[in-house]
This record gives sequence, C-alpha cells and structure tokens, in this order.
Amino acid sequence: MIVLCHQVNSQIVTENLVGYWPFNGNANDESGIGNNGTIIGASLTSDRFGNPNSAYLFDGSDDKITCGTDNMSVTNQVSVSAWIKTTSGDVPTIFSKYYFSDDKGYNLRLQALGDAVMEGRDLSGGFISSGTNEVSLFDGQWHHLVGIVNNDLWTIYVDGNLANSFDTEHSSVALDNPGIISIGALSVPSSGNYRYFNGVIDDIAVYNRVLTNHEILQLYAENNCVIYDSIAVTDTLIIDVEISIDFPYVNTIKIYPNPARDFIIIDNGDFSLIENYSVKIETVTGEIVFESIITQPEYQININDFGAYGTYFVKIFNEEGTMVHTRKLILM
Repeated sequence: MIVLCHQVNSQIVTENLVGYWPFNGNANDESGIGNNGTIIGASLTSDRFGNPNSAYLFDGSDDKITCGTDNMSVTNQVSVSAWIKTTSGDVPTIFSKYYFSDDKGYNLRLQALGDAVMEGRDLSGGFISSGTNEVSLFDGQWHHLVGIVNNDLWTIYVDGNLANSFDTEHSSVALDNPGIISIGALSVPSSGNYRYFNGVIDDIAVYNRVLTNHEILQLYAENNCVIYDSIAVTDTLIIDVEISIDFPYVNTIKIYPNPARDFIIIDNGDFSLIENYSVKIETVTGEIVFESIITQPEYQININDFGAYGTYFVKIFNEEGTMVHTRKLILM
C-alpha cells in the first residue's frame, strides 16, 4: 500500500494537452492526437506505484521510443512533464523534439552529473538552456520533471519545485521543427551519440502552453494518495477515507478490477459514513463517463458504455464538492 502526504488537490491537467504517453501496457499517445510510439528495445516494467507493465525501462545503449514527426501545434511555448528513475547515464535524454539541420527544437534531459535541464537551439548554431538543479538525480529514486519554454524564458522544475531558469533576453527561439518525437534518446544524434537514457520513464505529457506553478504541483501530486481525507490506494484501488466524527474512522472504498476489461465494481463500504460524497470517472480530456452521489453500497459499471479502452481517472469528492483524490484506472 502506498501512503503519501501532499497538501494539494491532485488532478490531471488536460488544457492544451498535445501529447500524453502514460505507458499503460503500450506506448500509445492518449492525448487524442494519436502520435503512438514505436518501441525500439525498451521493455515494460512497474511504475512508481508498483503497477506492472505501466512504465518503460531503457537500457542506456540503444533503447528508445519514437512517435512520428508531428509538431503537436508547438510554436513559441511548450511544457514537458515526465517521471523518471535512474542511477547513471551519459547526458541521458528523457524527451526530445529536435532537428539539428534547421537549428530548431528542445530536449528534456539530464546532465553528466545527473542534474536536470531543459535545452534547445537559437537558430544561429547556439544552445539555449534553463540551467540545472543542484542535486543529482542519479539516486535510483522516482523524480518528477517539468521543462518549460515561454518565448525567451527557459525553466526547469524538479519534484514540484522551481529548480532553475534562464532568460535568453530575446534570443531567437524555434521550437517547431520536423524532428522525430523521441523518448529515451535524442531525435538526432549529437556527434554520433543519441544520449540514450538508462532507467525507467513514465507518464510523459506535453502541452503547447506554459503550465502554472499550481498545475505543476498537481502533476507532481497526481496519484499520490493522502489528500485532505487521508486516502490510501493499492493496485485494486482500495481507498481508505478517514471520517472525522467522535473518533477517527476509516471507510474503505474498493474499485476493481484494475486493469479492467468488461466491467468495474465500486464497493462503497459503509456508505452511510460518507453521505453526500461523490465519485466521478473521467477520460484524460475531462469527459465524465460516470458520476454518482454515493448512496448505495455497490455499483457495477459496464465499461463498454465508456466508448473506448485506455486511461481513465477515478475522482472522489467530499460533501463540500472538494476533490479529495484522483487515481488512474486502466481499461483494456
């Protein structure tokens, strides 16, 4: 069981989401745009919650995932979010959309000592960089990175915190380019080196706008499990809701199976203790496919009514309408 304590209201950021690779058993782009990945050597592994086949392991030698050359409607702003775990690498690349011949593009990667950076080109043969964080990420732990370009301002966030930024002072910025979308390696080699990633990558998300500080915290807190009402979650989505009455009491909500194929069951436990709580199930684009006030002990839901397999999000709201938890649900 995973129990974390972030005092933010976790949810999925979907506005201007132009690329989303959650790696739930495959490398499909679930943003709705369809830049599905071609897997070259990388293998499925467990994600940061222990869910099997929910992240990709890269060997640092020749593994990568390529996703076509679509520009994702990126012009002068982009935000790239990713989760990584690694212990070593030779300037390893996490995400790249880069085209050397045109002197255009951007990369989210680590430096030789394991510090994170967002970098790109200036149309005149020069590199632009956000600067790096001060702590090596070669520690074998999961870390969340967000690299942002906002015209001439380049920024890097690590684990929800601003790590560094650099203002190019009106240097030319060219993000749109015909290069390959590449995960785990550069789009094109630098001096013959693709800068392959050695470790695990998960939940890549690309936005053609600048994420706010609050949204970055939301992405960092996504799927973390203790929020306001002390919620704990496992693979089977066991949600323990702590109710404040005369003494602390925990009501358990179970949502299973996960992944699911034909139906899911929501077992609300002693639902009388969470009167006026509600549950919603949404797509990655925010479309609500199920919504109900919790007024009965159990729901059995035919997921064929959802319209498509893929990633969905279960959201729990308290009696005041405040979302107290969100968790990923896989339909396959």
